Amino acid sequence: MTTREKIFETIISVLLICAMAATLGSYTKARSYDRDNIVGLYAEKKNSLDMIYVGGSACYVYWEALRAWENYGYTSYNFAANTLTPQSIKYCIQEALKTQSPKLWVIDLRPFQYGNEKKKNGEVLNMYDEVAIRNVTDNLKHSTLRKELIDISVPAGQGKMEYYFPFLKHHSIAINNLLRDCFHVFTGELNFDDLVFFGFQNKKNTLKGFAFINKTKAMDFTDYSHITETKPLQGVINEYFIDLLDYCKSVSIKPLFVVHSYCQKEEHKQKFNYMKQVIESYGFDFLNTNDYYQEVGLDYSFDLYNENHVNVFGAEKYTDFLSAYIKDRYEMPNHRGDPDYAEWDTCLNEFNARTAQAKREILIYAKESNE
Repeated sequence: MTTREKIFETIISVLLICAMAATLGSYTKARSYDRDNIVGLYAEKKNSLDMIYVGGSACYVYWEALRAWENYGYTSYNFAANTLTPQSIKYCIQEALKTQSPKLWVIDLRPFQYGNEKKKNGEVLNMYDEVAIRNVTDNLKHSTLRKELIDISVPAGQGKMEYYFPFLKHHSIAINNLLRDCFHVFTGELNFDDLVFFGFQNKKNTLKGFAFINKTKAMDFTDYSHITETKPLQGVINEYFIDLLDYCKSVSIKPLFVVHSYCQKEEHKQKFNYMKQVIESYGFDFLNTNDYYQEVGLDYSFDLYNENHVNVFGAEKYTDFLSAYIKDRYEMPNHRGDPDYAEWDTCLNEFNARTAQAKREILIYAKESNE
């Protein structure tokens, strides 16, 4: 074998190993909301979404895309991951723009509220937490954009190769997950198409990024709508905030920056007041739904499952408020009755059935919790 042939063989071998590691990396994580939401966006028909909602867990348990479809006929999707880091938002938008061109972007501001807060162990900031970073990067398709996000997210001194190729860290999990899924295909519990689509990050999310949490917990609400003081974001997190605004301006997208309805603290309100000033100085729209708590109509004794998130009862109220707000202020199309969007009616039937089941389970949970 000549030297040239050896070099060629080596290059081919390396490429095959990288391709295998990238594909098997799709199985390094258990099925999760993060995985289903991100992979599901890739499976949406190109340029079929009228609105994309980017955010953390306070996005995918709040916004019911199929309820908005049922009421108004525009298509939307939750491109969301648990504990989404603030630096990820711009990259999520860039990733979505590869296949979609929505008329409206709704952007969750809460990652900027807690990104520079320390985790409960008091050691690592939320924005540099490995799990939070991996919730996004492990599930994105391999690209230079994904690499850039890893490069700015992983703290200095930590190895990045295992982020580039999650299989290197979780190879045993990947193999176990793959074998498990193959067994489920054999027993009929999983379709072969699902196995293939999941492996190649192209699995439909029939709930359009929504997640059902079937719990309830009574919470206390304090109205801070009268607070006008501001508290600027500090350090790198403010840099990421300004960078996001500059990016939105540079690509001429139309964002609505939102704060979800939750048990807001006074300091959080002050931060959001600062963000509101800066956002509006760029000519963008801002909405803190906590300032409209009466219009939203949440029952804080029942519609939440912790201080930061709603259950399906609360999600319905939030979605009804925000979807009507969007309809009144933005030119959104109505695709109902269009055969090209028949899939949305099929998904709606499943969503309504699961909503009814979730409500029953919450009522049972509430009864058992009070006994």
